[in-house]
Amino acid sequence: MWQTAVSIQVTEAKAVATSVQSSVFNFSIMIATWVAGLILVYLPQFGAMGIVYLSILCFIPAILLSFFSKKTLGA
Repeated sequence: MWQTAVSIQVTEAKAVATSVQSSVFNFSIMIATWVAGLILVYLPQFGAMGIVYLSILCFIPAILLSFFSKKTLGA
């Protein structure tokens, strides 16, 4: 979805914009993995459920962002 939005928004240098978007996506995966590791190491009482709750907590703003950016996506 984000890659489509990037392609729609950029008229020139789509390859560069797609590359930047891909890099940001990979960086976000790296940060999420690091945070999950910190939760497992430093908050063992929450365990894997702590990661699930944090994922749900992060999913809510993502839904809101997607909903309010419908105009940007052309929907």
